[in-house]
Amino acid sequence: LFCAAAWDSFICWPPLPPGEIMSRPCPQMNDRGMVIGEATHPGLYAVRMCAENGSWVENKTNFTLCMDNMETIYPEPWTPTVVALIVVICSIISIIALSVSLFIFFYFNCLKCSRLKVHRNLSFALLLNLVLLIVISSPVLLNVSYRDTEWLCKSVLVLQMYSGMSSIIWMFVEGLLLHSRVTINIFKQDAPFKTYYCIGWGIPALCIGIWCFMMHLYHNTTCFIGYGNLPFICGTEILS
Repeated sequence: LFCAAAWDSFICWPPLPPGEIMSRPCPQMNDRGMVIGEATHPGLYAVRMCAENGSWVENKTNFTLCMDNMETIYPEPWTPTVVALIVVICSIISIIALSVSLFIFFYFNCLKCSRLKVHRNLSFALLLNLVLLIVISSPVLLNVSYRDTEWLCKSVLVLQMYSGMSSIIWMFVEGLLLHSRVTINIFKQDAPFKTYYCIGWGIPALCIGIWCFMMHLYHNTTCFIGYGNLPFICGTEILS
C-alpha cells in the first residue's frame, strides 16, 4: 500500500509508504512565474504527508515553509527595477561616449592607422552589447516585453552573448597588434586584418554557434530559461 505518485503543478512527488512525511526543495520561479529549478536554501522545503490509508493528506502540498522564508531570502520586489534602471542609465552614458569615439575615429582622417581599425571594431562590439543590455533590461521597466516572441527572445540573448564575447576577443586583438608591432612586425605598416577579423568576429561566432546548437538539442526551452545551470555555458561566457 502506497500513496501514488502525484504532481501539484510545481513539484513531482514519488510514491510514499503510509504514515510517512516527505519534504522536497521549494520550486524556484522566474519573474514570469515559470518554474526554473529548485531552491538551494536549506530552509526552503515543501512537505507532503501520506495517510495510513494510502492516500495523500488533503491531497495537497504544504508550502508554508516556502512562503515564510521567501521574503527573507529573495530580494524585495523593487530590487530588480532599481538594478535594471542602473543598467539602463549606465549603458546610455556609455553609448554616448562610444558614439563620440566612433565619430572621432571616422571623421578625422589624420588619425587613420592600423590600431584605429581595431579601436573601431572594439567600440562597435561594445556599443552593440550595451544596446542589447538595454533591450534585455526593458521588460523590468516597461509593460511591453520582447520575451513574448520566442524567436526574438532567443535572438536577443544570443546576440548579447555574441557581442559580449566579441568585445573580450577584440581586446585580445588590441594586445596582439601591439605585441606584433614591438616584436615581430616593427617595420611593417600593414597589419594582417583578415586574420584579426577572423579572430575578433569569427571565434565568437563559432563558439556561440556551437552553444546554440547544443541548446537547441538538449535545452530548447522558452528563451533558453535556465541555461546558466548547464555545462554548455562553459564554452562561451567562461571563455570570455
